[in-house]
Formats: sequence, C-alpha cells, structure tokens
Amino acid sequence: MPEQHDVTVNIFGREYTLRSDVDPEWVRVLAQQIDQRMRDAAAGGGPLGADRLAILVALNLADDLLKAQQSGPDELASLRDGLDRLTTILAEEVGKEGVRGV
Repeated sequence: MPEQHDVTVNIFGREYTLRSDVDPEWVRVLAQQIDQRMRDAAAGGGPLGADRLAILVALNLADDLLKAQQSGPDELASLRDGLDRLTTILAEEVGKEGVRGV
C-alpha cells in the first residue's frame, strides 16, 4: 500500500487537511489551481457562496477534461507533458532556500 500523507491546503480562504498517497506537492498544486479558479469565478460575477463557486469550478474542470479527451491522444499527450514539466519546475522551485512552497 502506498504511503499516505496529510497535506494542509488553503482553498478560497478555508484550510483543509487532505490525506492522500499522491505526492504532497502535487496536491498543493491542484489545490492552488482550484483556489485560483474559485477566485476568478468570484471576481467575474455577482455574490455566490463557496458551494456554488465550487460547482462552477467543477463544471469548468470537467469541460476542460472532456475537451482534452476529445481533441485526441496527441493533444492529451501534449497536455500531460506540459503538466509534467510544470510539476518538475515547481518541485525545483519549492526546494530552493527562501521559497515557502506553493
């Protein structure tokens, strides 16, 4: 069984502790993406509660995923390569002295 990690993240002003066997830095990157998307959605319209913003973000992410899947394996592979490069860059930056994570 893969090792489980507790990772504390902040999404839209709330702190969550997540347990996962995924690399903790990757969980932080994902949480940062969700946080940014929720902030963008909140800035773009009228007052919505966090639950409604989360639903909008989930729908947008599902749309992104389906579009990537429908665009073909080459586009999906390119997207995957870009995410791998981003993960490597973030891992290197987080390891530098003076940088406090993602």
